[in-house]
Amino acid sequence: MNVLGGRRILVTRASADQESFASFIRARGAVPIPFPCIEFAPPDEPLGSSVERWVRAPPAAVALASPQAADRFAALFPQREDLQRLAARTVIAAAGEGTARTLAAHGIAAIHPGAEAGAGPLAALLIERLRDRLHANDLAAPRVLLPQAAEATPLLAEKLREAGFAVEAAALYKTVPIVNFSAEHEPGLEMLRAQRIDAIAFASGSAARGFAKLVGPPPIAMLANTRGARVACIGESTAVEARALGFSVAAVGSGGFDSMLDALAACYPSEATEDEETA
Repeated sequence: MNVLGGRRILVTRASADQESFASFIRARGAVPIPFPCIEFAPPDEPLGSSVERWVRAPPAAVALASPQAADRFAALFPQREDLQRLAARTVIAAAGEGTARTLAAHGIAAIHPGAEAGAGPLAALLIERLRDRLHANDLAAPRVLLPQAAEATPLLAEKLREAGFAVEAAALYKTVPIVNFSAEHEPGLEMLRAQRIDAIAFASGSAARGFAKLVGPPPIAMLANTRGARVACIGESTAVEARALGFSVAAVGSGGFDSMLDALAACYPSEATEDEETA
């Protein structure tokens, strides 16, 4: 029996990123409920001069951790030839298949660690690909560029530095919480109030923080746990932040969306959903 079939999963990602996760949910027979808790804003510092430097002196690798980062990185290059020139002289790495597909849409081929996303697999991939340069004693440490959100977890940078890379982080955008409900929230809000949400999914600590700020009272713990609703997170770092906010985290995926849904499915007994019982 498909234990996720018919279950309603609240998707807390930004509006622009809803569909990339919703497609995985629908593939499991579950129902994605849009409930964006974060949005994106420009970075505090423009990157124009940095882009010129990257084209002149490309890093050994560019690592991109999300489709949002991939789109925004490509948009930094008004001249497509500059992006192509950079990609031809460096290793472009994506954290997962979704990010790699986004880069392909911009004409950029990227290596990626398969379906599993996250700092660990991505760091391991770069260490393997650039192993010869890492151990060349007569060369400076290979430089890895991390174009990312200003609030990105430092885990990837830490793993790369521990391996011997020189890491350059570049803030492409800021992630900020949504402070007011909109029409997009109404279906999810009604289901939360009626205790008809089966799971709340957080793909980042910023989404968990945004949910906490947006929903407010009644207490988060009640909304997150009534009637068997589960909180699911991508990655242990997201889970740590969610727990600090008062959520009882039931499922933690080791990498991408499929891994989180696998962990969530393991939380449910093989029983019919409410919709199946009433059909």
